Amino acid sequence: MYVVKADYKGRISTDLLNMLLAEDEGAILEQSSKVAEHTIAAMVGKLYNVANEFAKVGSERNYYLLSLAINIALYQIYNIADDEQVPEKIIKNYDDTIMTAKISRKSKLSLPPFIVENSGTDATDEKAGTTGTGLRRYGSIKKRTHNI
Repeated sequence: MYVVKADYKGRISTDLLNMLLAEDEGAILEQSSKVAEHTIAAMVGKLYNVANEFAKVGSERNYYLLSLAINIALYQIYNIADDEQVPEKIIKNYDDTIMTAKISRKSKLSLPPFIVENSGTDATDEKAGTTGTGLRRYGSIKKRTHNI
């Protein structure tokens, strides 16, 4: 699990979280963490290697990505409650997180890039995948070599 119960401490009181998790704490925490992981992977997983990031634990995790995952997971936990009991800040944080993930598909995150694995082709070849970090080049025109 990427998002653990202790990670929610800064976003929700422990008493309120325990009340929301009263039915089946372990299963709800695991499911909400998985939903957060899969949502982020669906948004930025084509450019960034998020699978390796989600395998990390404790202080090794990327705290920006963890913050996004907490917003998504907390929104999922609140799905247990009645609609009128969900605080507006939880909904706003979720909406902002989804918007941020959509924008991150076009901007730069401090995560390693996703490398396309294929047989017989060097991974540094433009057609094979991406290397380095940062923005990606789109289009079919090859990069200029500056040779005359």
